[in-house]
Parts: sequence; structure tokens; C-alpha cells
Amino acid sequence: MSVLRRFLRRHDGAVAIEAALALAIVTLLTATTVELGHYLYTQQRLQNIAETVVNTVTREEQLFADDFARFFEPVPLVATPLRFTDAGVVIVSGMSDDLEDGARVRWQRIGGGNLTARSRIGRPPNDTPRLPVDFQLRSGAGRSLISAEVFFSYEPVFRMMMAPHVIYASAYMRPRVGLLDRLNRR
Repeated sequence: MSVLRRFLRRHDGAVAIEAALALAIVTLLTATTVELGHYLYTQQRLQNIAETVVNTVTREEQLFADDFARFFEPVPLVATPLRFTDAGVVIVSGMSDDLEDGARVRWQRIGGGNLTARSRIGRPPNDTPRLPVDFQLRSGAGRSLISAEVFFSYEPVFRMMMAPHVIYASAYMRPRVGLLDRLNRR
């Protein structure tokens, strides 16, 4: 019993133990902050890509299939410093509503990167678009909507905090000049 009492009265290593615990907590908080910042920054870059591409497409009066190389051209620049070409892809879809067959995905183009992904909105020519509630197409001929979906294979800084996964971002706009409900041929 006297050995136990002597051990409990000693304070020689208390500072070292407290310092080790404090260092572990500070390291964990720092790693969490770095990971969260990296993740949020990546999401912001992807949202910027979606908005840039859909904004560029909706400015056109009519679309041609070979125009899309031009629309996807700024993607690596907007994505910088992300390695988007290797780990991402953009899917642009055109949807319209007409009296004959209702709302449908009319066309789709994929580019900007090499990741394999499938549109969450639907596939042309017959899928009914799955859209957020705010962007539902209203019934009636002459209504259309363009979307840009961005998929990116995210690699976390610290794998112990988060597993690698695909981040998704999207943007929607109505065409400004033309209907853009089909891709024309030159």
C-alpha cells in the first residue's frame, strides 16, 4: 500500500503527460481544419466550373455538337489547382417541355475531364429529367433548361478523417436567346 501512495503523490511526469495530451488535441484540430478547408475549397471550385459552363452554353442562340469543345475549354483553368482533367468530368444536358411528350432530356454532352460518371438528371432522348424542386420545368411548349453537372474524384489530405469519394456540383440556367432544345448540324 505504501508503494501505491508514493506513486500517487509523485508529480514528476505530469507535465510531460499533459503536454503530450495537449499536443495530440492541437494536432487533431489542425488536421481537421486543414481537411475541412481543402474539402470546402474543392466544392467551391467545382461549383464555379458548373456555373461557368452552363453560363457559357446559355448565351448561345443555337447549339452545334462541335461547339462543346469550346465550352469545356475553360474547365481546367477554372479548376486550378485541382487536377480536374484526370479526376473530373462535366455533363451538360438540355431539357425542354413540349405539349407532345412533356418534359424530357433532349441532348447531353460530356467533356472537360476523363472521369467516368452518369448524369443524375437523366439521359436523352426519353428520360424525364430529375431536377431540384426549384428548377422544375413548367408545362407548356417553349420552356427549356440547361444544366451542367460536375463530378470530381476527391482525394482527402488525411485519409483517416475522410474516405476518397466523388463530389457532385450542378448549376441550372434557362437559355437567354434561343430555345436550345436540340443540337444542330453544320
